[in-house]
Amino acid sequence: MLGEIENPADVFSRAMLEVFPVYRDEAAIASLFAGARAFMDLVDSDTQPPVDYSAECRDFLNGKRLPAIVALKYEDHAALVDELAAAHAASKAAEKRLATAKNLTREALALAGANRINTDHGPVVWTANKQLRVPKGWSSEEQEHD
Repeated sequence: MLGEIENPADVFSRAMLEVFPVYRDEAAIASLFAGARAFMDLVDSDTQPPVDYSAECRDFLNGKRLPAIVALKYEDHAALVDELAAAHAASKAAEKRLATAKNLTREALALAGANRINTDHGPVVWTANKQLRVPKGWSSEEQEHD
């Protein structure tokens, strides 16, 4: 559109102004300031943030990997390794359960000659490129990490 219009006034005459009011929220402001203070305390004390599920944490720690061949003793890290093994097994089971549920849904849609199932949270859609999309509300932030 912009490349085709020579007069900038034409852009503004076609544009629609939408106003989205943002109301002051003292609790949200206090929460943001508290988070900023906590972050600056980590910076000032030269303290690494706690390890979490984020991609940024993964990338940071991957950057610390050394090429040396050193092995730690399982006995010294048993709880950590056992948690990794349990989480890995649960993840594989969840992937299998999800794939099965998706295929059962595809089967139901195919048998009915349909491409969507309407739910209270939005539609489950079988797309033209054969993907099965679910309502965004079904995923929480913590479920979206890798």
